Amino acid sequence: MQLNEGQPVNSGWQIPGTTHIPAPTPPGPAPMTVAGRTAEQALAAQQRQQQPRGDTLSQQIYSGIVSVNKNPEQAQALDVYEQLADQLVAEKQAEVDAGTAVLRTALTPEAQTAAQRTWARDREVLGALASDGEKANAITEAIRSAANDPARLAVLAEEAPSYLRAAGVDPGFLDKVFAQVVPGQAERVNRRDKAIQQRTTLRHAVQMVRTGIQNGRPAIALDKLAPAVSRLDPDAS
Repeated sequence: MQLNEGQPVNSGWQIPGTTHIPAPTPPGPAPMTVAGRTAEQALAAQQRQQQPRGDTLSQQIYSGIVSVNKNPEQAQALDVYEQLADQLVAEKQAEVDAGTAVLRTALTPEAQTAAQRTWARDREVLGALASDGEKANAITEAIRSAANDPARLAVLAEEAPSYLRAAGVDPGFLDKVFAQVVPGQAERVNRRDKAIQQRTTLRHAVQMVRTGIQNGRPAIALDKLAPAVSRLDPDAS
């Protein structure tokens, strides 16, 4: 293989169709859970479970933010919704990572040995390239040319990110490259990218509500974010 390439508000002020969400109990110091999550993340998961069944995580977060906008005494819940927005991205990134991790099932001992030898040769070629861009382009081409070689793809998925980091190159672009050759990966990457945009939208909604609470009135433009929340929902069917 060669490389080629808040304050109370008027109780009559309501948004139709929203669900009241109880304010969470502020988390105290706690050990890590068996799943490796912090107490705050566990609280976020519990808050999520309190939402109506059938709602996506994006819908749950936005509904919760709207509820705080109507019930500013629950302002502490905004921290939870920010955590959940981060969780949304983490979940979709985990799906992307799993999409490349499955390649390792093709690594029989013999195939892994052969692919590792090829990677050793690739490293020599990469070492001779002067610029970061050349290295990135070469690895991109290697991945594309390995579309029909699962073992080679598996080794590239394992080795290329750490190689690029060591060379001072952000390997984030590799997700989109692998999306071109790994079945189903393009959709997983698309959901991850939408989740990142969704997090920005939800954080903006949280900030709007916080500002409204500070000013003693609800964020009257909050409902204008609803179309964007719907459009960017990575779990929408």
